[in-house]
Amino acid sequence: MDLKAITTYQALVYQSRANRTVKAFIQQTLREHNLTMMQWSVLGFIKDAGKEGIRISDLAEKIDSSLAFITNSVNALEEKGMVYRIGHETDNRAKLVCVTPKYRMRLDQIEKELRIELSSWFDKYIDRKELETHFKVLKDLAQQTH
Repeated sequence: MDLKAITTYQALVYQSRANRTVKAFIQQTLREHNLTMMQWSVLGFIKDAGKEGIRISDLAEKIDSSLAFITNSVNALEEKGMVYRIGHETDNRAKLVCVTPKYRMRLDQIEKELRIELSSWFDKYIDRKELETHFKVLKDLAQQTH
C-alpha cells in the first residue's frame, strides 16, 4: 500500500473502523463472561499484582484511566465476587485489591479462550507477521504518550 495515496482523513477512518471492529469482537466474547473490556483489563492487572494486591490508584495509572472510573469498575467486580479488598500493611488509609482465589483459575480460562478466539479471528484477515508488527507499533505509540 502506497502511504502517499492515502489522505489523513482516510487513514483516520481506517483506524477508527478497525478499532470499532476489534472492540466489537472482544466485547461480544467478554459479554459471555459478564465482563466489559475495562473490567477485563482491571482484572488482568489485579491478577498480575498477585496475592499482595494492588492499589486502585496504581490500577488507574497502569490503565491510564480516572480513579473514579477504576473505582467503579472495582466495585462492580467486587459485587460479582471476582475481587476483594484488603488493608495495606503500612498505610491504614489505603486498600489493596486482589482476585478471589475462586476466580483466579477462571481468569486463566477466560484468557486462554479469548486468546484462541482472537488469534483465529485475526488469522482470517491478517498475516501473523503483520499482526506482530501492528501490535509492536501500537505498543510503541502507547508508550510515547507517557
